[in-house]
Amino acid sequence: MSRPRKPLSTPSNPPIADGCVMTAASPKSVLRKTRAATMLKRIPSGIRQHVLAISVGSHCRDTHPIQRELTISALVREWTKPDLTRGKLSLDQYLELDQKDPTQKATRNAEKDGPYFIPATFRDDGFRQATDVVSLCGFAGDLDNGTLTKADIEAKLHGTFFIAYSSYSHSTRLPKWRFLVPYQESIHPSAHAKVYAHFQGLFDNQLDTRCGTTAQIWYTPACPPDAAQHYEFFVGQGDLLDVAAIPEPVATPKKSITSKPCNITANEHERVQSALAIIPSDDREMWIKFGIALKQNLPQDVARQLWDVWSQKSDKYDPDDCDRTWDSFKDSPGGEAITLASIFFHARNLGWTDDVQPMSREVEVLNSTHFVAVEGAKTWVFKED
Repeated sequence: MSRPRKPLSTPSNPPIADGCVMTAASPKSVLRKTRAATMLKRIPSGIRQHVLAISVGSHCRDTHPIQRELTISALVREWTKPDLTRGKLSLDQYLELDQKDPTQKATRNAEKDGPYFIPATFRDDGFRQATDVVSLCGFAGDLDNGTLTKADIEAKLHGTFFIAYSSYSHSTRLPKWRFLVPYQESIHPSAHAKVYAHFQGLFDNQLDTRCGTTAQIWYTPACPPDAAQHYEFFVGQGDLLDVAAIPEPVATPKKSITSKPCNITANEHERVQSALAIIPSDDREMWIKFGIALKQNLPQDVARQLWDVWSQKSDKYDPDDCDRTWDSFKDSPGGEAITLASIFFHARNLGWTDDVQPMSREVEVLNSTHFVAVEGAKTWVFKED
């Protein structure tokens, strides 16, 4: 039986229809309406009235998003002002939280958690997962490396209409952004890959790789309670994106790998597996770092299997995102290498003890070039060709 979509109810950001008159307006609400009205005047009428079919939820654990249909005009009105009631910590306190510490990482995530949107629609009987996406009405981009300015975004998206706002951890020192590029027409999920490749190219591969996931949630505008003055919201002048005009990405042949060992000893495999078992895989930065370490130091099949099993420990696990992120890793280091020692070091800090006795170098060499066969009471050692 199909699960009906419920009507939207988001107290923090109720929809505001064009031409709606509100009484007893506070100075802040008047300022918000004035700012939105000024921006809307710069947007052509045809774009203002363009309808977007999106899905929204109340928090990250809400796996049953509700579908909304609203005009770009209404969306601009809703996003002009950020939600200042989402968290309790000041901006400085929030930024001081150590993302490498599991407890502080959890606090950080809880502070910014709240209403989200997905520029997609889902099957009525589906959940918030890529396999249930029916269509996408736009592309959401996330830029959190702290290097791009508002002017950079406007330059890279020149000629294309977009809506952009600063994200929760945005500061003058480290600017962080989110943008939405609406499509002329909604697209099938299968076309998302080429759009993602297009925007990654425009931004020199600085987009968060989660932008390639069709069911990824994006938090609506919010700031720490004392950071309203840091919030930035702007729109880009241009046309709605015609996805059909984007060329298909050119496939590049994969490089053959010759620098990695052709196999891995049982001893090495057990050590890496044991270390990963104690490390949470929720921190994306660490997840990527250790994935690179595995790919650049172990045989492909072994490394991929270890990383996938470890990734599944997280509630955020998305097989499509896992595949795409793995393929983005280089087979060999272009600069400073990330070794397996980084995994062992972090595991020890979490209380891991290396119970696997290391082999002598002579045994490791022998083990990598020979294999053992047992027949009855006899044991044979063969050298591999």
